[in-house]
Amino acid sequence: MNLAAILNQIFREESMHNTRIFSTTLSLLTVVVFGIPACAQTFPTDDPVIKAIWEAGMENSQVYELSQALLDPIGPRLTGSPEYNEAADWLLGRYAEWGISARREQYGTWTGWRRGITHIDLVE
Repeated sequence: MNLAAILNQIFREESMHNTRIFSTTLSLLTVVVFGIPACAQTFPTDDPVIKAIWEAGMENSQVYELSQALLDPIGPRLTGSPEYNEAADWLLGRYAEWGISARREQYGTWTGWRRGITHIDLVE
């Protein structure tokens, strides 16, 4: 057997070994990536109270609707800004709809904040 044939045989065996390692690693990674989230989708308890709380959060969540209503029309808010006051009024109104009593509490002394127009000039 000449040197080229010996090297060819070594590389072929090494290539097969690397392929086995790669496929084993890929299989384990697939199990980890797709297996763990699948386990996380169920709640392993028979306690009816905990199960009811979990189901309410998973089945009747209002997070998307509430965050969309608060973030899109009102936008970012700094303390003392008109947007901050608008967000606080929105929240108080939402609590009133749900039958939760809430009120505004004054804290700190804020003179207000209003961001002006931002202007950028592109120069050579």
